[in-house]
Amino acid sequence: MSNFKQVQLAFSRHIRDPQKYPKPADIEERRMAVYRDLFFNNVKGFVDNAFPVLKSFYTEQQWERRVRAFFATHQCHSPHFVDIASEFVEYLSEQYQPVADDPDFMLELAHYEWIELDVSIRRYQLDQQERYFVSAEKIALSPLVALLQYQYPVHKAAPGVELDDATPTLLAVYRDWDDEVKFTLLSPMSMLLLACLQQSPGVSVSQLVKMVEQQTGMTNLDSQIEQTLSEFQKLPLVITQAPL
Repeated sequence: MSNFKQVQLAFSRHIRDPQKYPKPADIEERRMAVYRDLFFNNVKGFVDNAFPVLKSFYTEQQWERRVRAFFATHQCHSPHFVDIASEFVEYLSEQYQPVADDPDFMLELAHYEWIELDVSIRRYQLDQQERYFVSAEKIALSPLVALLQYQYPVHKAAPGVELDDATPTLLAVYRDWDDEVKFTLLSPMSMLLLACLQQSPGVSVSQLVKMVEQQTGMTNLDSQIEQTLSEFQKLPLVITQAPL
């Protein structure tokens, strides 16, 4: 390894974990402190902004310890700051060992908050013609929708609020016509309907009805499904694919 690469490695190791790795000998402490604070505070700022509800369950010291551990030990796969939130969720799910002061729903809440961010920055602009529902047209799940199932109702999470895990929580997080991120609770039937649409984009309503009836063993669901789709398109969870 060249001397330059050795210096780079020593510098980056110290930036990530100054408690474990000493600073390069030829850099004065005052300058090194500036780099340490700049790098860590940038990352922490993105994590803080992406997970405000999760952060609220900890003291500032508890939260900073978790972010510092992420910063020191997780090998990010993306160079983009916008992907830090997904990297933090990956760290919590694959590397982090929960302790007593972590809420039981920590990972689900982190995932939910990341999904809200992910939906908000997806590169897709809803077209006005997608507002109109015509039963003969091809329909699809909006690209600005995420279908979620959690053990806990994490959309209600807040310090001091008891979350019941007795019934799975089904949610759709979506971006509406005004580019605001929202969520809606789903019934098992609605979740199945949207999941079928997600798996088979571009189907007609009649085809979608047959798919749902086959999976549920129920019949005569035409009017119920058409009404549900019409309501979902107003949000919109469902869009038309064919031009009018």
